[in-house]
Amino acid sequence: VFTPEQLAQQEIEYKETDVKLNQNNILNYLRDKGYKKEAVIGIMGNIEHETDGSYDYQKKQINGKGVGLFQLDPGGDHVNQYNSYLDRNKREDSLEAQLDYFHETIYDKNSPALKSNGGTNASNLRRIFEEGTIEEVTEAITSKWERPADWWNANASKSPYKDDPKVQAKWKANLGDRILRAKRIDNSLGKLFSDQGTPLTSDNNM
Repeated sequence: VFTPEQLAQQEIEYKETDVKLNQNNILNYLRDKGYKKEAVIGIMGNIEHETDGSYDYQKKQINGKGVGLFQLDPGGDHVNQYNSYLDRNKREDSLEAQLDYFHETIYDKNSPALKSNGGTNASNLRRIFEEGTIEEVTEAITSKWERPADWWNANASKSPYKDDPKVQAKWKANLGDRILRAKRIDNSLGKLFSDQGTPLTSDNNM
C-alpha cells in the first residue's frame, strides 16, 4: 500500500515522463521536417511558454480561451484557419496536425492561412528560420505569428497603450521568458542536432 506522499511523488514522476515524451515528439517531428536547430529550439521555446512547460497539444489556457501548443485564441483568425485546415485535409486535432498547420502557414504559399497571417510575415519567418539565432527565431515567432496580447498592446499601431512603460515592461518580460526557455532547451537538447537538416523552401513545404 502506497502512502499519500508516495502517490504524490508517483504523480509528479508520471507528469515529468509525459512532458519529456511530448517534448521529444515535437523536437523529432520538427527536425524530421527539415528545420534547423535554431528554428526548432525557437519554436519549442514558444511552445513551452504557451503550454506552461507541458508541451500538451490539448492544453487549455487558464482564465482564457487559448488552446493547444500555440494557445490559439478564437479572438484571432488562427482558430478559424486551423479548423479549416483540419477540414480541408480530413484530419483530426493532434500534436502533429498543430505542427503541420504552423508549418503550412509559413511555407505553403497557396495556403489560406499563410495569406491570413500575411505573406510578408511568412517570408520573414522563412528567412529567419534559415539565418537567425535562437533568440531571433523565438522573437520572430512571437511577433510575426503568435502576436499575444502583450505584444499587441506594446507594438500594434492601433494600440492605445503602446507608450505605457508598464505595458512595454510586460511585453519584454513575456518575450524574455520565451527566450530563456529556448536557451534552456538548447542547453539540454541542442546536442541532439548532429547536422543542420535539409534546407526548407516553399517548394518542399510538406
